[in-house]
Amino acid sequence: MIALESGGMKDCLILVNPEAYGVKSTHLLPRGYPRLEERISKAVQELHESADITYFTKLADGNLLFPKNPTSYKRVGAVGGDGTLLDIIVYMLKQEKKPEIFWIPAGTGNGYAEALRLPRYLKEQIELGFNGEAKPVDIMKISGSVDAYALNFFSPAACARQISATNWIMQKLGPLGIAGHAAAFLWGWTFFKHTEVDSLKVDNVNLLTNRKVADLIVAKGYTPGPASVDIHIAERAPLDDGLMRVVEYHKMNRFQILALNWQIRGKHIPKHATHNTARQVEITCSPKILTEADGNLLPKAEDNVPSTYRIEVVPRAYPIVRP
Repeated sequence: MIALESGGMKDCLILVNPEAYGVKSTHLLPRGYPRLEERISKAVQELHESADITYFTKLADGNLLFPKNPTSYKRVGAVGGDGTLLDIIVYMLKQEKKPEIFWIPAGTGNGYAEALRLPRYLKEQIELGFNGEAKPVDIMKISGSVDAYALNFFSPAACARQISATNWIMQKLGPLGIAGHAAAFLWGWTFFKHTEVDSLKVDNVNLLTNRKVADLIVAKGYTPGPASVDIHIAERAPLDDGLMRVVEYHKMNRFQILALNWQIRGKHIPKHATHNTARQVEITCSPKILTEADGNLLPKAEDNVPSTYRIEVVPRAYPIVRP
């Protein structure tokens, strides 16, 4: 643990997920290169601020283990990916005291950072975390075949398979893992298959029945990846409007998929998809499919049992520091 001491009670705790890709990859670099935690500590000192910086552990049952009680601080920083931020928010929702949260993106995709419009550079992110205003954001609550939450997006289709491939490839490549995005795209394109959707209900209105789709996404953010990827899978929209974006990408062949990935760079093109807004969504799919929320793969449903997911908005659920 790195502790930056000052007189009186601490105002800020920075929690580092040691398993996050952006953290773990710096530990694999040759000796002498600064680790991410060291860079954070240096930036905090340069800003003349004070914080405790420590690791936390996510147990096999999903619970979080903290060496310091985060609810005793006024503001808590999360260092990791979209899933790390989500895990800490879900933990805080269950607590009586709820400190404001800021995020230092250090995951594989960090797509929600684009939705939050966070600065690109570490020192600017930390400065915003200490001095910025915390504004509430909506959260998506998922129930049915699994119980989970999401900040950015939920997908029971191609996005989930892409996440699975990306995670595996980037773990194998270590510090060179950024190439995993390209490798995973090639894998996903080569072995692409459509997802059988039994039904899709948006605010209790049945929009489709027994149809194969290229992808199906329920989103609050708009991109699964960093600014360098700039793929807009949904429209950019306010994070506190109480609505989700439901995007069905129509059945396409591999070459149309390849073209689509270039066409939605920097903007969302409705002609390639059916776009709806909703407060509640219910999706029933074929069994054994992969599903993901904010880059975390969710447990599969039982064999031969259709998977049903009910997603609803929790409006203005938690304050996150953002511009």
